Order: sequence, then C-alpha cells, then structure tokens
Amino acid sequence: MDVELSALESGRLPVRYSIDGRAFSPPVRWRGVPGAAKELALVIETVTAGGEPRFAHWLAWGIDPRWKGLDEGLMTKPEPDEPSGLVQGTADSGKTGYDAPVGTINRPQRMRVRLLALDRRLDLAPAADSGAFRQAVQGHVLEEAERRFEYLRPE
Repeated sequence: MDVELSALESGRLPVRYSIDGRAFSPPVRWRGVPGAAKELALVIETVTAGGEPRFAHWLAWGIDPRWKGLDEGLMTKPEPDEPSGLVQGTADSGKTGYDAPVGTINRPQRMRVRLLALDRRLDLAPAADSGAFRQAVQGHVLEEAERRFEYLRPE
C-alpha cells in the first residue's frame, strides 16, 4: 500500500497548506489497499527526528477502502458533508479537522502522513482526540503506508 501527498514540492509541504497560507487540508492519494480492509484511517502528524509522533495535525477515519484519495480543502468539522462517511478527529491543538502546521522560520518541521488499512470499522465518536484514535486502531491495522515530508515556514 502506498500513500502520497500530491501537492508536495521537493518533499516539502507548500505554504498553501500551512497557517501562513490558506490552511487547506492537502490532497492525499493512495493505492494498493488490501482487499480485506473494512475502513481506512489517515493521520498527519509532526514527528521527532527518530520518527516518534509529537503532534497530531489531522485524524480522519470512516474512509471507504474503495476511495483513491481525499481532495484538498475538506471542511473542518467532525462529519463533513463531503465525502460521505468521512469522520474527523480533534487535532492536538484542540481544533477539529485539519490543523495546519505553523513551523519555525529556517527550521524544517518533520512531518508524516500515515494511511492505515483496518480490519474493522472504528467505533469512535466524531471529534475524538489522538489518544482515543490511537487506542481505537491498536491491534486492528492490517497494513500501513507512510510518507515523510517537511514544512519550512517562510521568512
């Protein structure tokens, strides 16, 4: 299974998807979802140099395994009108939906997008936080895809 942020420019998230731009959720595409997947879940997070999660920017689940991606600019509410069935969690900032990175001038912020193929549908309330999300997916991941990237705040 593969996941890609189609808007990346040389491995960096464009300003458009940051707090300094329009703060739109970025477009995400994937392929190779296992046939046994009942649901997909998506996480965009800041990570440490060792790859450990530090700050969740976007939690989404209820993603139909037949979908090929999510479009740019999804509404920031727990259950957006489109796409049908998508549920969004609460980022570590307390904001529901995509919370755009802020970053530090001249210091790249390490980030990653993770796509999880799950063996069951999540029984998780809309706007759940990252702790509840991680607990809900634990032991139910059939396959995971990850793409690392950076955000560099402009001067």
